[in-house]
Amino acid sequence: MKLNLLVSIAIISFAQLAFAQCTVEPWSLEKRIDLSDVVVEGRVISQECAWDAQNHNIYTIHEIEVYKSFKGKYKNNTTKLVTPGGVIGTEMLKVSPVLELYTKDLGIFLLKKNAISIPGLSDAYQPTASVQSYIKIDQRDYTAYDYIKSYHSIKFDLYNTIKSFTNEQFQHVKYYDVEGGKPGIEPTAKPTISSFSVDSVSSGTETKLTINGSNFGFARGNGGVGFKDANFGDGRYYYPPISKSYISWSNSKIEVIVPTRAGTGNVRVTNTGNETGTSTKDLFVKWAHLNVLYPKAANDTNFYPTDHVNDNSAGGYTWQMTSEFSLKTSAVAAFTRSLEEWRCETGMNWNIGTNSSVDALASDNINIVRFTTFSDSKLGVCYSRYSGCFHSNGINWYVKELDIEFDRGRSWYYETGSPSSFQYDFQSVTTHELGHGHQLGHVRDNNIVMHYSLGNGQRKANLVARDVEAGEYVTDKSVSSSPCGPGTMTAIAANACVLRAPDGDFTVSDTVPCPTTNVVFTDQTEGDASSY
Repeated sequence: MKLNLLVSIAIISFAQLAFAQCTVEPWSLEKRIDLSDVVVEGRVISQECAWDAQNHNIYTIHEIEVYKSFKGKYKNNTTKLVTPGGVIGTEMLKVSPVLELYTKDLGIFLLKKNAISIPGLSDAYQPTASVQSYIKIDQRDYTAYDYIKSYHSIKFDLYNTIKSFTNEQFQHVKYYDVEGGKPGIEPTAKPTISSFSVDSVSSGTETKLTINGSNFGFARGNGGVGFKDANFGDGRYYYPPISKSYISWSNSKIEVIVPTRAGTGNVRVTNTGNETGTSTKDLFVKWAHLNVLYPKAANDTNFYPTDHVNDNSAGGYTWQMTSEFSLKTSAVAAFTRSLEEWRCETGMNWNIGTNSSVDALASDNINIVRFTTFSDSKLGVCYSRYSGCFHSNGINWYVKELDIEFDRGRSWYYETGSPSSFQYDFQSVTTHELGHGHQLGHVRDNNIVMHYSLGNGQRKANLVARDVEAGEYVTDKSVSSSPCGPGTMTAIAANACVLRAPDGDFTVSDTVPCPTTNVVFTDQTEGDASSY
């Protein structure tokens, strides 16, 4: 808790400083292409998951059918792309941030040679720049969506832009026209959305939304609903729910479960004639809860909210810092402040234990906090490791381990003031990544911690009301009885949430004021202070 004190010789008032946060550094398309070994257009046609050679982490191997080669003179009809995270049996790893792909996804892939050792895998690639390694092509509106820009003419705008950076024409590997009409589809009237059953929802919480209107079609067929994707916080792209999210579909009413990546914005309906209509009114998504999608088979995939458990026999989870991290006392202090923020606001049972002699990212029952060197654009990453247990009504997914790591090569600001324009605020990144560990997803509101982006020079380290509401929701359901798995989590008591005594400190704007001069005392206290 930080305060500004405004005084006229004597103290007049207290005023809390308001600091309003992604954990990826934006890279230009030119830079991403330059750093890529291969740039291809293609579609994901299959996915499988595998452990790495050390059995440390699960990866997803995407098979991509290649249509065009823009760089690298790629000639094979298919290629393999490796991304971190995936599910094998009842073990799952979810990484935030990460390039999330699904079968049938179509777009431009910016790739470099794979450096992950996976048994039986050769001649594969990995993303050049994490989530910025894919330009999605949406054939419903014939628009390509890059991380920071949209291309409304794929052939003349996107292709020519890529050509300007590669200085070469693309090569056809397998002929496919991404802007090629709507063959075999009878024209229909455009859908019209008249109202929603509710104006405000949370996502990933099994919340049902009823969409009223006309011309939706008497069956869904190849139609669907699109929500503004919270992972693209500027609202350029619509995210489609999985098939199991649809409850009912008629010509005038659709009932659908709001998916975990849904963000605030208008809603799009596409009918069987591939005609689209959008709502004139925005759907407000307050906050998001992460879900597990299981199994990976497209037709059978279902969504499952996640829970926390008693992982450390003390009601929660114990974080352990590596030796390298622990020696950076300013980083330790910033991490502790973020941990206290979540503990004190939501009751999340997280503690800090002894330092770990292990410095590895692995499924090893150690909730590690470490520095590393990323070879792409990430600043910090949270890894949620889940286990699933079967019960009479299905499967329950719970968090069995959490890991978090930060890029040691960044220009970090570790203190409690304002970072310079060339620095990234460490506490803000930590608070955001711990939010993912709390099992919260992104939102489309730049005022709250779980917004998808944080720029250099920005600080957003403190939770606001909707962050707290989301965290309390997850904590409350984690402390209730679960159908299977380890014992339930115990919430932290409000009077026991502070991990260390506050270190009091103030700076003053004028040390020799004249009478009636306003003097500002700025609170630089580290830790939660209840009085001054």
